[in-house]
Amino acid sequence: MKKLFDWLSLQPDRIPKLLLQALVETHEYYVLLNERIKQQDNFY
Repeated sequence: MKKLFDWLSLQPDRIPKLLLQALVETHEYYVLLNERIKQQDNFY
C-alpha cells in the first residue's frame, strides 16, 4: 500500500487532488474497520 502512495505522490499532475483524497480516506476507513473487527475477535 505504501508503494502505491509513493507512486501517487510522485505523479501529482496526473492525479486530481480529490481522487487522491478519496483514496486516502478509503484506506483509513478500511484500517479503522479492520481494527474494529480485530477488537471484536478479542472480545468473544
